[in-house]
Amino acid sequence: MLQFAIAHDPERDRWVLLQRLHHLVGDHSTLDVLLSELYVFLAGEGHTLGLLPPFRNLVAQVRLGVSAEEHERFFREMLGEVSEPTLPFGLSDVHQDGGDIDELRRMLPQELNDRLPSSGRCCLDVCKEVKVPIDR
Repeated sequence: MLQFAIAHDPERDRWVLLQRLHHLVGDHSTLDVLLSELYVFLAGEGHTLGLLPPFRNLVAQVRLGVSAEEHERFFREMLGEVSEPTLPFGLSDVHQDGGDIDELRRMLPQELNDRLPSSGRCCLDVCKEVKVPIDR
């Protein structure tokens, strides 16, 4: 659900990182925490980060959980004043029947396509093409 590929960019003499994550583990807040901790490690200060709680604590929290009534109370408190749908610009049927959706497909250049692993996973050579800098 979370994957990184790292490669050296000799042209600019830097390291690049490609991050792939599933939307279930990649909300905005989690990404902010992940990146801030990554920068701490890159600065050579990883030892200053706190210890991670054992995974069993998360499992216990999820299994014990809270009741449906508690969830409902929480969201009623947070969203109780919302009385109508929150639609961007008032648009409620943006795709309609899907008839106006255009689709475009392009083939990769054969040289790049040949470098992709058959399993579809990212590899370092392909990562060089992406050139995602890890420096701010």
